[in-house]
Amino acid sequence: MSLQQRAEQLSQLERQSEQSEWRRGEELRKREDRVRELQLELDKERGKEPVVKYVTQTVEVESPATLKQLTKARQRNELLSDKLSNQNERCKQLEEHIRKSDEYSCNLQHKIAAYEREISKLREELLKEIGHLEERKEEAVKAAATCSAEHFQNLQDKFFSKLH
Repeated sequence: MSLQQRAEQLSQLERQSEQSEWRRGEELRKREDRVRELQLELDKERGKEPVVKYVTQTVEVESPATLKQLTKARQRNELLSDKLSNQNERCKQLEEHIRKSDEYSCNLQHKIAAYEREISKLREELLKEIGHLEERKEEAVKAAATCSAEHFQNLQDKFFSKLH
């Protein structure tokens, strides 16, 4: 593989790395934005006053109207208790979603760091190879120059010997 091809390959790898890094950065920013949105939603849910109010009354009278009111109050309390339970479950789901997003984000950061290390290693190897090729090229140029000078001297000697 020629030096120019290796340099083009390095350039292409760097562009791909930059594009990949940019995409990962965008994805990470989107996830962080989503995590913030979910955190705000969770904070908003936590900050709400509970809609449930427990009312405890002791009623000694067993009139039909009182029993009816008592039944309605029990039903309402049960409904409100269910609502509170659902809100608590929703909070738990949001917390779990945030935890998973954080975990995924952390994994992406580890992968990005690994890719960057690999690219750095490949860049160092390519630069070493370029250095070796440069040295070989310089040696070849010197050898060609020496050979050319010797060949020129031989031709010059032959030319002058024919003239005499």
